Amino acid sequence: MYDNFDLPRCLIVEENYYEEEGENGSTDEKAKVKFVAELVLRESGEVTAFMETAEFERAKTHGGWLYKNGTIETAPEELLVKNLET
Repeated sequence: MYDNFDLPRCLIVEENYYEEEGENGSTDEKAKVKFVAELVLRESGEVTAFMETAEFERAKTHGGWLYKNGTIETAPEELLVKNLET
């Protein structure tokens, strides 16, 4: 879907790390990250952006973060003007 775009900027708006009790009483490390991504369409140079609140979980096998799901919404204009255009 985004193969024809470059991602010149990504602004982290908010991040939260926490633990939850998982199966068999284990502790699962989780994170919720809200970010604004600025995209540029390679063909035309058109600039667009979106904001996503993404949820991650720490992998038990290799220790990296796994993307679980996310909600995409319109990027707030004030974030674009203040942070992405400079």
